[in-house]
Amino acid sequence: MKNRWWWLPFIVAFFFLGFIPAYRGEFLRFLREAGVYQLPPEAEKTVTLQITDIYLGCRHRESRQEEIAAGELPALLGEMQENRKTSVFTGEVVVLNGEFPGLCPVCQEEEFIGVYQGYVAVYAGRPGRPGPVKEMTFLNIQGLPEEEIADLEAGITFAGQKEKLHILEAYSEILEADSGEYVLNNNRPEE
Repeated sequence: MKNRWWWLPFIVAFFFLGFIPAYRGEFLRFLREAGVYQLPPEAEKTVTLQITDIYLGCRHRESRQEEIAAGELPALLGEMQENRKTSVFTGEVVVLNGEFPGLCPVCQEEEFIGVYQGYVAVYAGRPGRPGPVKEMTFLNIQGLPEEEIADLEAGITFAGQKEKLHILEAYSEILEADSGEYVLNNNRPEE
């Protein structure tokens, strides 16, 4: 009698190897809904986004790099493509280059006092990263002491319109005292 049931384990094995895998998707769905089985979290693919913008008003370049989820890329590219062009697109890296009219954010926000063609001038930007000249004065640096000229050539930052006017007025007074005559300054407030 022992030899009569030798085929039964093979039938059970074929049943589980053939029948159950065919319904495996439904079975796993049932287990997921019951909260017994959870799919392993898949690592979401990320894309490196490299953006370089050139501002035509000051010729400054700003670059930044972001890691974004691949699923967010189409929506992000749709809103960023206004003045930018895609120069490289691989499955892992997207390089965007853009040109914008006007000044960069730093030049829009900050100013400093420096020298332009021998005269005291107000520049957009920072001393280490100057933008275009925003205001010219009639203050010639030839009559200033050497330390003052060195300070102007390095760039003098200020915090607000009032401080800027005080600095320009101080240079005007130095030149006036040295020359003995009044120097016109187009940035002086009318009194």
